[in-house]
Amino acid sequence: MVDILQDQETWVYAQLDDESRCVGISWLSGEVINDKLISMEGVEDPNALMGKIYDKGEWIEDPNPPQAPDMLNLQEAVLSMMEGYYGC
Repeated sequence: MVDILQDQETWVYAQLDDESRCVGISWLSGEVINDKLISMEGVEDPNALMGKIYDKGEWIEDPNPPQAPDMLNLQEAVLSMMEGYYGC
């Protein structure tokens, strides 16, 4: 794989959702000024911030992290939809 950014300066940003939770990391070819993009300059491992909350310039653990879906209930819901659709 060719690293297309190897000769370009890049800016790394944490993407925030409406609750200031880091939901993504962006490597951009230019500087951006946006309240939902926080510069990761000097951060050794930006991916370690995924899911953390940005509060007044500090990264903190989310006190109420999103719960993973219950896979059994999800499977039952999908099967129920299929039964209704196909009449099984």
